[in-house]
Order: sequence, then C-alpha cells, then structure tokens
Amino acid sequence: MLKKILFFILLCCNTIAEAQPPAFTIYLLGDAGNCTTTSTLFKSYKAMLDSTSNSASIILGDNIYPKGMLKNSKKSYLDECKKINTQLEMATDYDGYFFVIPGNHDWRAGKWNGIKSVKEQKKYVDSVLLNNSKIVNKRNTFLPSNALPGPEYIDINNTIRIIFIDTQWWLQSVNLHGVPRLENTTKKETEDHFFIKLDSLIEDANQRNINVVAAFHHPVLPSGVHEIPKWILFAINYTPFQLLGILGGNRILSQTSNQLRYKKMTEKLMKSFEKSNQIVLVSGHEHILFYKQKNKVKQLVVGAGSKHSTKKITTKEGIFYKGGALGFAKIVLHNATIQVSFFDEMGNVIYEEK
Repeated sequence: MLKKILFFILLCCNTIAEAQPPAFTIYLLGDAGNCTTTSTLFKSYKAMLDSTSNSASIILGDNIYPKGMLKNSKKSYLDECKKINTQLEMATDYDGYFFVIPGNHDWRAGKWNGIKSVKEQKKYVDSVLLNNSKIVNKRNTFLPSNALPGPEYIDINNTIRIIFIDTQWWLQSVNLHGVPRLENTTKKETEDHFFIKLDSLIEDANQRNINVVAAFHHPVLPSGVHEIPKWILFAINYTPFQLLGILGGNRILSQTSNQLRYKKMTEKLMKSFEKSNQIVLVSGHEHILFYKQKNKVKQLVVGAGSKHSTKKITTKEGIFYKGGALGFAKIVLHNATIQVSFFDEMGNVIYEEK
C-alpha cells in the first residue's frame, strides 16, 4: 500500500513538472549599428544564440549609424546595408525568435525623411530574415510596424509576453516632420489608443500570470549618461535663446533624458508599466550596460553593441549593475523568476544575478 502511495505521489510530481514550461532566454543587443564588418562582440553573441534552444534575440535600436537607411546614394546605401547585415547575419543558423526595433538614428536622427527611413529599414530587415534565416518568426521581425508607436506584442509559451514600442515616435520633431497616425485620427488620439492598448495588454498579463518584457529604445529609468545641464534646458525653453530650439536645438536635445518631451513620454509609460505584477524593461540608447529597479519595475539598458560611453553614471538608487564597456545581456525567465546576466565583447560573464 505504501509503495502505491509513493508511486502516486511521484507520478503527480512528474505530471506537474512536465506541465511547467522550460526556462526561456532572451538575448539583448543595442546600438550595434556602427560596424560594417563582423566584430568580436557579434561573434560572441551569435555563438550564444546558436547554442541556446528555447530563446529569443532582440536588437534594441540604432541599428544603422548615423542616419538609418535611405537610398540617397549608392555608396551610402551599400554602407547602410553592411551595418544592418552584420547584425542580421547572426540569425542565419538561429532557430529561435529574432526581433529588431528602431532607435532614433534609424529615424534619420530626427531629421527629414525619418518616417521613410524607418519604413525602408523594416522592409529590408523583413526581407533578409524571411529569406536568409531559420528563425521562428520570419514574417514578424521588425516591430512596431508602419512607423507607429505600437504597442505590438507576441506571447511565448503562454508564460511570456514581449511588448514592442517605438519611443522615437514621441521624440521625432512633430512640427515640421510629422509622425504617422492611426487612420482617421489625430496624433493625440493615436497616443490615447496606444496607452489604452498597453494598459489592456498589461492587465491581461496580470490576470493570466504572464511575465511581461517591454522592449523599446529609450530608457524610462535613465542612468544620467544622456542628461544635459539644467541651465541649457532652461535657456532653450524659457529665454530668448529658445530661438535655438526653433532652429533645431530641441531636436538635438530631444534625446536627452531630462528634456521636457522625453520626460513627459517616460512618465506616461511608467504609469502603465507600474500596473504590471511582473515586468522587465529592455532598452538601448545609452552606450552602457546598466540594470536597476524602481518599485516593481526592473530595467536593463543594453546600448554598448558598437559604442561605449565613458560618461559618469549619475543615478545611484536601485542599481544592480553599471558598466561602460562593450557588451550584451541576457535574461532567463522561468515561472515567476527573472535572472539577468551581462557579458563583455568576448562573451565572458561580467555580471550574473544570484
């Protein structure tokens, strides 16, 4: 009788274990668009992708320096293709998910033809990965679509939801350049629709006990690397020097985390993210490796794919890791746990969450 009871308990334990999905790994690489040849870092990143099953890769924006992809001239276009190809080649033999999101440089760094540039890059990325890779999501790679802010999402294993957002949509110079809108709506109505959908995706994930990973280019919990002195902001916004803002100063400063438009965007996004029970944010933009937490919200900044910063990281609260060397990251999600690791360009572990 005792043997039967033990056998039944063992059978139940095995059934429960089998019902639990395996751990899922997401590799992260940002601001990698400054290389026309395969770098040591890219080789290390590809080696990890090819050796890991049940995984995804997210390229976090600024995929082509300095001004994205646009067929202005044959020479510049070939150079732009080389820069994005070095990243897309990492998916050639990879059988996981592979995603690419845009950054500010992919929008022509906020200049004319930004919309055309980001749409051109999407068309190119989707075509290359469709025809030259083994990835799972061949027809759904460059997100969000149509130069809209999103949010777009994909659910994996019924336990992970990855949400994709284009933060440059808010920071592009709207007065002269404009940004795409949903059909028959204003920019404000498009933004309202965005946050309604984002809140809905987060609430649904809470109810289903799903881990949320939100991927976008600009950090909402910045390190201070992309800040400028407050007196410069005051001069451009509230003194006669605001003429400099009209002439282009605000477009340049829009990429700094303490600029008014940037702050307004991050405050709105954080209100939504803080509604999640289990969320990790992944971004690039700042050319560092950075990991911090504010309340329930964790954020990784992985922006050292082809550039690295020597600027001082001024943020002090909630930091788990900070570094200025070239590198990349991975997060491992299993049930309700998230484990973060950072690697240098050789693929050596430089931080691992315990």
